[in-house]
Amino acid sequence: PSAAIHATTARLSKRRTPPDAVAEPTLPDVLEPKLNIVFCAPNEGAGRTRHYYAKPGNRFWPTLFDIGLTSERLTPTDYLKLPQQRLGLIELARFAGYEDQDLPHYFDRESLLKKIERYQPRVLAFTSKHAGECFLGHRLDYGPQVATIGSTVLYVLPSPSGSASRYWDIRQWERLAQLVKRDSDDENPNERCVSRAV
Repeated sequence: PSAAIHATTARLSKRRTPPDAVAEPTLPDVLEPKLNIVFCAPNEGAGRTRHYYAKPGNRFWPTLFDIGLTSERLTPTDYLKLPQQRLGLIELARFAGYEDQDLPHYFDRESLLKKIERYQPRVLAFTSKHAGECFLGHRLDYGPQVATIGSTVLYVLPSPSGSASRYWDIRQWERLAQLVKRDSDDENPNERCVSRAV
């Protein structure tokens, strides 16, 4: 599966970046070894807001707590605290000003692939179906994918963006949390993945 992703990345990376693309400040990756999940943000103007998933109406941060992935309610300004919960973040797009249909031209697939191969989180979760389809190069469903990056499972989630409310379904997020918890319990039967604050 990793070989297929490399081939797709090589093919899609040949697409030319549109001449009107505007380089945008990017947020720092939140990555380290042994993370349970790295969430991949397609780019929703994160460089302008200075924080991940910071636009009004975005469900990302409250959902992490609601499904048990964080032990406290975090806000966008807390994004550097995520590794304490064995979670990470990475941004995929390099440019601003694109329309949704032009998304494939603005993704940095090669950089994402190299970083995931280096850090090998348990799961790379795309927080946008379109982002996952652009990365893998074909249509797909929500949930775990057949392709992997080394030992890293690829998972596609409904977007938490307020502008994508009609596609929102927290159940896929809950299934991802259950998957990670089950794997963690298998490795550490006497420990919980996350100890919720009481």
